[in-house]
Amino acid sequence: MNEQDLLQDLGDLLDPPGRVAPARLRERVLRATATRPGHRRGIWGTVTRLAGEALPGGAAWPTRLLRTVGDTLRPGLGTRRIGLKFALVGALAAVIAAGMFAMQTSRVGGLPPVANAEAGEVLRGAADSARQDQGLAARPEQFVYVESVTWYPKQGEPGQSTVRSWLSVDGTRDGLISSDLPGRAGLTDQPVPGCRDGRAAEWEPDGTLSADRTRPCTPEPGYLADVPTDPVRARARLYTEAAGDDRDQDAFVAVGALLTRGYLAPAARAALFTAAATIPGVQVVRDVADAAGRLGVAVARTDRGVRYELVFDPATHALRGWQQRPVDGGMDMRMLRPVAFVRVAVVDRAGQLP
Repeated sequence: MNEQDLLQDLGDLLDPPGRVAPARLRERVLRATATRPGHRRGIWGTVTRLAGEALPGGAAWPTRLLRTVGDTLRPGLGTRRIGLKFALVGALAAVIAAGMFAMQTSRVGGLPPVANAEAGEVLRGAADSARQDQGLAARPEQFVYVESVTWYPKQGEPGQSTVRSWLSVDGTRDGLISSDLPGRAGLTDQPVPGCRDGRAAEWEPDGTLSADRTRPCTPEPGYLADVPTDPVRARARLYTEAAGDDRDQDAFVAVGALLTRGYLAPAARAALFTAAATIPGVQVVRDVADAAGRLGVAVARTDRGVRYELVFDPATHALRGWQQRPVDGGMDMRMLRPVAFVRVAVVDRAGQLP
């Protein structure tokens, strides 16, 4: 297996939908592995070492990220005689509009003001859409099934891939990630070790789970029951995840990280969208295509030449995906592993289709 194969297998490890730091980590890993030929263990060492430098406790980072392998927001009046009537109507409309804008930009329930009225409108629609979702009931022994579309770097054009993930609801059972990697026949399966009694199986060099070697761990549930359903607490959670020098950007990226890490109950998703509307710098970008090629409306924030986008259905405002896009056009967006959600369900065992 060469380095390109391994980088494909690592998936989101090189582009995790997390904090800003991983984006810089990805660049260093790509540079390091491109110039250091070697087998899987050598590259794992590079990845682990750089991850450890990027984030405290980063030595455990690759394990967490492999859970999502292959696996990511008017105007003048005129008055003259007959026009006076229309001017009065226009004035009334202006007053109403001003009142609506004040509502959109005022503090609600202890939250800071909405940062951008247009983005606030989209995210308010997204929160309403989330609340209308019936939600999924799940037992601890079950699995969250997530089907998504992403793109993988490869020689020449990036290749599109469908990724199916089975994430343990409580994080204690062994899960599975299956993908049709570009340029390879059949499906590539990656087991995801569950964490039981503080220990998880190690990976063998061939990607299977060891029968006798384990490592310390903390369960990582596929059903994220700890995400707040109150917007004020949800915003605090986002900024707790922010560890870089631009905390607003980190908080926005944390929205995508949580949405792609596992299943969120409707009320938690609604709280995240409501909180995201208060992050300074968010803006609306229309006619944005997600990884599956579907056009949508995005709420986005740009940092260091990269625009991070939450993509929504333009009619229903249901969440469609999470992606990053270089604003200078210097890199194909597909190289940054955009994620488009296709289906989420709960099943009884890893590998079972809903």
